[in-house]
Amino acid sequence: MRHPIRSFLAMAAVAWSASDAGAVALNPRGIGEALIYPYYTVNAGQDTLVTVDNVSDIGKVAKVFIREGANGRVVMDFLVFLAPHDSWSGAISSSGDAALGRIGTSDHSCVDHWTSNPQPFSTASFEGSRVWRTPDRTREGMIEIINAGDIVPGSPLALATTPVQDGTLNGGTPTCAGISDDAGLIPYLQPPTDGLIGTAAIVNVAQGTFYPYTAQALSGFSDRVLIENGATVWNGLDRANSDDAATGTARAKLVTANGDPLSIDYARGIDAVSAVFMADHLYNDYLVNPAIGAATDWIVTFPTRAFYVDKQRYPGDTTAPFENPSDDYASPLTTAFASYDREALVLTSRCPPGLPDCFARFPYQVNVVPVSSSGAPSILSTRLSNEQVLSATGQSGHIDLNLGSAAHVLHGGKLDDGTAVDLLGLPVTGFMVYNVINTQAQLGRLANYGGLFQHRTTMSCMISGSDHVGICP
Repeated sequence: MRHPIRSFLAMAAVAWSASDAGAVALNPRGIGEALIYPYYTVNAGQDTLVTVDNVSDIGKVAKVFIREGANGRVVMDFLVFLAPHDSWSGAISSSGDAALGRIGTSDHSCVDHWTSNPQPFSTASFEGSRVWRTPDRTREGMIEIINAGDIVPGSPLALATTPVQDGTLNGGTPTCAGISDDAGLIPYLQPPTDGLIGTAAIVNVAQGTFYPYTAQALSGFSDRVLIENGATVWNGLDRANSDDAATGTARAKLVTANGDPLSIDYARGIDAVSAVFMADHLYNDYLVNPAIGAATDWIVTFPTRAFYVDKQRYPGDTTAPFENPSDDYASPLTTAFASYDREALVLTSRCPPGLPDCFARFPYQVNVVPVSSSGAPSILSTRLSNEQVLSATGQSGHIDLNLGSAAHVLHGGKLDDGTAVDLLGLPVTGFMVYNVINTQAQLGRLANYGGLFQHRTTMSCMISGSDHVGICP
């Protein structure tokens, strides 16, 4: 009798052998059609600097979604027109501690759907909330940038959005003629291709802190232009599609832990995007030594969560792999974790419902959680912690966050031969950020130091209806 997991991987290899040019995949080289920025904030005097670059030889129309962190509602969306090898950058900031977030730029690349610079974020998407509908909900969240279509070379749109190189530092401003005519864009667009890279940095000038990170890149997001019938209003990551999908709408392309290929088709585009982010365990470090003023926050972002739990915006009967629909913004889920110090001393926290001292929430789309042995506050001054912490064992070490439970299963995947596949865990991304305060620094010397490391993950797969689990990326 063949081993069920070996049989599973053999079928996966057959699936991979087909053409996967149009499959959604996390690109470890950082170049893609869509970019995910897990966190921005303007709290406590911080700004977030955002950059997107087009490293290809063809122009692109990039759709930017800025989402508040509680329920993933859009607080601003706009188009950026990137000529070949063009870059665009903006600064997310605010005018005060309780003010709306906003974004401003001094960049000359063409931008549509701005009415001012800086452009304030909007509370319109959550004004019906019974509880949290104040402007400070716009002050932290996540960002998506998606290539809606490549610009046909030599077309009027290409000419209008390409800087004219006149040899001066302040020259080269494109005309941007016609970019606000959404219907007029369609004849000058062709299916999107890879070529976007992105970075962000959380900066506090007064404190001297700087936390930079690289956006995660999705290759093969769409085989079709995403501006249709003159409409540029669309939801975002749910628009993933793959012409190569043997069954359904979109194909997800994964690589297993032993390097075996795995291609899975889904009826919904959002499920294919979730598949490439699925993790049953999430790992990262911490540093919480009070003697050196060290503190750590974990950012745990579920980039596709809203499409499963926010039934006001995305009605339907599919909530899995998440546990519950959201109320106005929160959707608690059950987790467990193990915290290991540098000598492998372990503190475990298991999470049956109702256990009061258990970390069992992660209720938001973006969760910012302090790691602490003494209840220390968030170094990012977040409102997205739900007043909970990840307990540390000792002053430094690593944490294993267990997201794989019977309640966390992404269903609906199929191999080319029709075999149904489930993925265990949750679609997740993010990083840890730490800060050290040198209280012995000489007057006039910088006293703050920090760092940032992205999470690492594993994922488990199983044939639907089977209890045999295999290890995936």
